[in-house]
Amino acid sequence: MKYFSSGKIIKEFRERRGISQLELCEGLCEPPTLCKIETGRQNPNKKLLEALSARLQIPVSLDVPITRLEFERAQIEREIMSRISRENYLIEEFVKKYKDLGKDMNKLEKQFYLFAHAVHLEQNENNFQKALDEFSESLSLTFPSYCHETDISKHLFIPLELILLNSIATCLYCVGKKTESISLLGQIMRCLEHEGLEREEYAKLYPAVTFNLSTYLGIIKNYEESLKITEQGLACCLKYERFGSHSRLLYNKGYTLFTTGKKNEGMYFLKQSFFSMQILEQNRFFNNAKEDIINSFGIEVWNEIENAIDMK
Repeated sequence: MKYFSSGKIIKEFRERRGISQLELCEGLCEPPTLCKIETGRQNPNKKLLEALSARLQIPVSLDVPITRLEFERAQIEREIMSRISRENYLIEEFVKKYKDLGKDMNKLEKQFYLFAHAVHLEQNENNFQKALDEFSESLSLTFPSYCHETDISKHLFIPLELILLNSIATCLYCVGKKTESISLLGQIMRCLEHEGLEREEYAKLYPAVTFNLSTYLGIIKNYEESLKITEQGLACCLKYERFGSHSRLLYNKGYTLFTTGKKNEGMYFLKQSFFSMQILEQNRFFNNAKEDIINSFGIEVWNEIENAIDMK
């Protein structure tokens, strides 16, 4: 029976997709390093192997031995990402612990550290410019040619790079660069639709990107496009059972319909969204959305929503 090393599998998939070594390893490692990995003369660390596999969309998990330090950092990464997914942004102590573990971080560990620290700045300190700078610095480690005008469609992505781009887009909007933000979110959405990401990664990212894009389009009163993108996000949520994002997108749908005069239909989806947020304990978004409803439509509209969700 013929066995393949991780390096040989990488080479097989790279050649099958017609990707050069230079294209695959951009920002991850030097071409001579990739050559050694593919020929079995060098074992990559776990994060590098995961990144190479992600760029090639390898549908199997490739494993390498890991050190205790790598294992401990991976555990902290999982905890941070789990908290972020639950909108629990109290991650500062975990970010510090991640940084303080052992020796210097490799490039991909540093990328994650900068990402997590930027999330803290964005969510807890509302320091959007500083967060934007750190998100951009993090992305530049593996996507050195990126700038806000870059056509990203030619890049081979790892999942964190797409998360970083989404974060960059939200910060761009918050610092007043609305056109750049909307343009970038549109590019990310198209990349996700054609990139062929692993199912779980696609299911996480696509609803988040469609929520942000539909929100910003609604704010600039491009309601038709906002609703179209909201529906695409909702379809993804239903297909992959992403209930947290589903409640947010329902809110966007209800808000847009109500704003455009379809008040009965809009109210229906607003009630559904707030009920879902309540069940899922999405307290932060619930409170922000409640304030938005009161400011936009008045306390009477909120009272009707509140009465409906209290009765369920």
